[in-house]
Formats: sequence, structure tokens, C-alpha cells
Amino acid sequence: MAAHQESAAKQATRDLIFDAAKHLQRASLTYLGMPAENAYDIFTLKPLLQNVICIDEKSVVLDETRRNIAGLTLKTKRFVVADIWEYLRQDYPTETLLADVTFLDFYGGGLHNEDPFAFEINGLRNYFSKHARHPAKAFVLAWTYMPRDRGRQKYIDTLSQILPADEMELLRRTEGVNCRSAALRLLLMQQCREHNLQINLFQHALYKRIMNTMIVVFSRGPDSQCSLPLGDPRRLLIEPCCVYDSKNSVPRLVQLLDLPDTNIVK
Repeated sequence: MAAHQESAAKQATRDLIFDAAKHLQRASLTYLGMPAENAYDIFTLKPLLQNVICIDEKSVVLDETRRNIAGLTLKTKRFVVADIWEYLRQDYPTETLLADVTFLDFYGGGLHNEDPFAFEINGLRNYFSKHARHPAKAFVLAWTYMPRDRGRQKYIDTLSQILPADEMELLRRTEGVNCRSAALRLLLMQQCREHNLQINLFQHALYKRIMNTMIVVFSRGPDSQCSLPLGDPRRLLIEPCCVYDSKNSVPRLVQLLDLPDTNIVK
């Protein structure tokens, strides 16, 4: 029995990741993620894939993943028993494969560990650092997260150590689930600035005030093959979030951050 719950929203996210990956306009991609036993991520992306790096903390889960994708024609199938943040922090920098498509799919919140600098933030820093060493090449990063974390104050306390005061003031004016979303956008923006990356927010959606998903495409310098426009990371401050309510299939576009200066992003 699969340990991970499946949903229409999760499959819609996979389909959107596939769409974003097609915009890279190159073949033989490498997937990095936590596909779980059923490996739906890999089956969805298979037309674009040559290699996969599958991560899970339980070897029994990866054994089932291995069995389920055994019949797929892939050049490299890597299975790593590890926490995803530990892998990104310790193993990914020396991994010979470079992930074209990364899917961080969590039941917990965006900043979940007691020491986010030792886990999530250092994991992200090593991830983006590796990709920044490959200029003029775009990549896809998808991130899902739930409101199961250490609370709003955890985001504020953590990000106040790495963000300037004016951006922290924007975050402090957010509440509830918007605070998580705004915090993770600010975190991604800070990482892009740190590594001199351009970015495109391909999608940010909130499903029934429970599951958030962000899909971004990023590159260090223009990628002539990528068909999406990539720009200043500050765009993450103004792009709306698509909010899907339980009784309405058409999303509402919601501004996450209250920007007092409309020229904050040029």
C-alpha cells in the first residue's frame, strides 16, 4: 500500500511540471525528486526523461519505486536512501548528474526542521550553487508544501536573518497560509539574488487552503533554447497566486504581498 496520498491536485501539478519542462526545449532530461512507490512523477515526465534520481528516507519505498519503473527505458536510475534536504546539502553537490527537473513534494511545511539553516536553507543554497555553475541553461524547480510546520513565527525568525528590513516588513504584514507562501517566495528570491539567477514563476497555486505548489524556471543568464521569459527575481514579489476554492473550479488571483511602492519591481 502506498504511503503517499494521491489527489487530482497532485496530478495537476505533475502535468504542469511537464508543461514547464517542455519549455526548456531540450531532450534527455534528468529528474530529481521523491516519486514514492507509484512513481507517478516519473511516468508523467517519461517522454522527456533520460535519467532519474529517486530520493526517500525508507529503502522499502525505493525498492517499490525500482520495481515499478523497471520496465522504463532510462539510461540512469539512481536510488538514494536519504532525507531530501540532507541529500541536497551533502550529496547533490558531487552528484555527476544535473537535475533538469526537480520536484520537492512535501507533506510538511516549507520550513519544517528545527534548524532550517542546517537543513532547508543550506540544501537550497547547495542546489542553486550547483546549477549556477552551468550558465545559459534553464532548469525547473517545483515545490509543494502543506500547512504542517512550526508556525508563522518560524518563517519570520528565520528569514529576518537573511533578508533586508523592508522585505521583512512585507512578510510581517501577511497572515495565515499567505505567510508561508510569501516567505518561500522571498526565500527563493534571496537564493536567486545570491546566485545571480533569473527566474520565471510558471505557476503558484493554493488548493482548498491546504496544498500549495510553486513551479519556477530559472537560469544564470539567458537560455536561448528556453521559450519562457526569465527576469529579475523581484518579480516574485508581485506575481499573483491562483487560489482554488472547494466550490469553484475557476481560481481567484490573489496578491500575496501588500506592496506600498508599486515601483518596487522595475
